[in-house]
Amino acid sequence: MNCCCDSEETNDLKIEGDVGADPIWCNRCGGNLDLEDVPISDRLAEELLSWATWRMD
Repeated sequence: MNCCCDSEETNDLKIEGDVGADPIWCNRCGGNLDLEDVPISDRLAEELLSWATWRMD
């Protein structure tokens, strides 16, 4: 997964809710990653999106 870490790929991720952003972030540079680019199951992606939506309510 590419982020803003000097064109390096990262596996150092954090889960964090934010309005209007996917809940996956680079833990080094703080860049927001597209959920569809993260190698996780469809079920986990749906659960993360559900969690992020719940956090915004």
